[in-house]
Amino acid sequence: MSVYFFLWNPKKDADSFEEFDEVQQSGQSYDTFWICPSTRPEPGDIAIMQRTGSKNNGVFAMGTVTAGTTEGDDGKKRVELSLTSFLPVGQEIPREEILGRAKYTKNWCPMSSGNVVPGPIVRAIDAIWKERVRRR
Repeated sequence: MSVYFFLWNPKKDADSFEEFDEVQQSGQSYDTFWICPSTRPEPGDIAIMQRTGSKNNGVFAMGTVTAGTTEGDDGKKRVELSLTSFLPVGQEIPREEILGRAKYTKNWCPMSSGNVVPGPIVRAIDAIWKERVRRR
């Protein structure tokens, strides 16, 4: 099982997470097909979702890959995700905090969905996530 990063920019994709408050508070999974140029994610892999852009940038959702890569009629590759755990808006985990906690000195700056997340980064996200959930 691998861990993959998926990126969401609300300015470029306003339809995803349209009613985020409802999604986040419903206690139900958010199941979606997500554009992913990589063909490596497989069912059962862990999915970590990060909001990009100028506002509330950071990791905010986690779940699993439920179906591997398929190609749509538009030629774009997608994977199916089931996101089951969410942080509230304003409690996202920014990249700088993740890198600091991981003491990660290599260059790590995912620019597209489907990037493998290195072990130290995964452990840092997991630790910070647990702290944020405890505070609620």
